[in-house]
Amino acid sequence: MIEKLSKARRGVAGGYREVGDCITNFATTETFVPLANGLKKLARTTKVMGDLQSIQVSSSYERSTSCRD
Repeated sequence: MIEKLSKARRGVAGGYREVGDCITNFATTETFVPLANGLKKLARTTKVMGDLQSIQVSSSYERSTSCRD
């Protein structure tokens, strides 16, 4: 069960990073500078959320495997 949850959370983390990449691409094509800057910040924040999710996945998986020993 924990493995399934970890796999799903890894997928969520990848989704966050993918959305961040899409927002970054959108920001580079935006001609209105203030909006482009805001989109870049949003993309960065979204990627950080994905990174945090992957860290949480790895730490929760490590805790669950250490409990089995």
